[in-house]
Amino acid sequence: MSASGTGIGMNLTKELVDLHRGYIEVESEVGKGTTFTVLLHTGKEHFGSDVDFIDEQIPAKNMFNAPTFEDKMEQLEQEQENIYTVLVVDDSQDMRHFLSTILSKDYHVLAAADGEEAKQIIRTQPVNLVVTDLMMPKVDGLELTQFIKSDPNLDFIPVILLTAKTAIESRLQALEYGADDYVTKPFEPEYLRARVHNILIQREQLEQSYRQRLMRLEPQKVDEPIPGDAFLAKLLDVMDKQMDNNTLTVDELVDEMGMGRTVFFNKLKSMTGLSPVEFIREMRIKRAAQLLEEHKYNITEVTYMVGMNDSRYFAKCFKNTYGVTPTEYRRTSMEKVQK
Repeated sequence: MSASGTGIGMNLTKELVDLHRGYIEVESEVGKGTTFTVLLHTGKEHFGSDVDFIDEQIPAKNMFNAPTFEDKMEQLEQEQENIYTVLVVDDSQDMRHFLSTILSKDYHVLAAADGEEAKQIIRTQPVNLVVTDLMMPKVDGLELTQFIKSDPNLDFIPVILLTAKTAIESRLQALEYGADDYVTKPFEPEYLRARVHNILIQREQLEQSYRQRLMRLEPQKVDEPIPGDAFLAKLLDVMDKQMDNNTLTVDELVDEMGMGRTVFFNKLKSMTGLSPVEFIREMRIKRAAQLLEEHKYNITEVTYMVGMNDSRYFAKCFKNTYGVTPTEYRRTSMEKVQK
């Protein structure tokens, strides 16, 4: 039994041979078969000036550093995470439904019947904000707030407490436990939506501030105090040690940080606006710019030093960040020094 092909393999072969300035010869005889012969030049003199070469004297673990399947999946996760997730916690089923209806127009909503169930959700799923009732069985709203705010891996999650208590003592207690806001029942739906929106906007502004500070720091100077959080200082330290590791994966970065993948993703995203893949790439490009400004290394060397061994992919990422190619960036920085 024979099967016909689509011709894709032949087309790809032709494209590869053309890129290498080679030739394809074919011999065919009916009833006997077909023989294809590919002829390629030795050396590199036959290539034009538009072709980039990897320096053979620099060892490479992986000749290509294009996005892996894992990177693409991570980017897909990032796209899905663009919608904020709000966790509503209340022991009343009617109240949970009411809160979910209010917030589901703008956010992805998860629900829990008490603080204990909420803890399990927070540990295993991405949560951007918690709206919780104060009085609940098992684990009440104050205990849940304390659980979140006392854990350095979770303390970035804002908490809004809902309660029928209007006494100032109750409000002070909520704030002492770390609640970000306090809403008394009954309330207008639009009021709660506005409070949630405002807190998330404030988080976005804080995220931008962290990211700007992070990108201004010299990654190798990890002993500098990072404004606001030791998490970023440790992350910079890890990236500094792994900068030339072109096989670094998100899972390896998570292991180095000693955190769960979901918790790490959420904390990094909340503080920098970047997914792990985006963070790794941005730090590599940031370091590359610093190395180019030193004028000690050529572009190929810099490409390897930041763990991006595919020069074309490196140039593309660099231009996306700085708006110019590495060559143009290096030339401009040299002109500034000469002036």
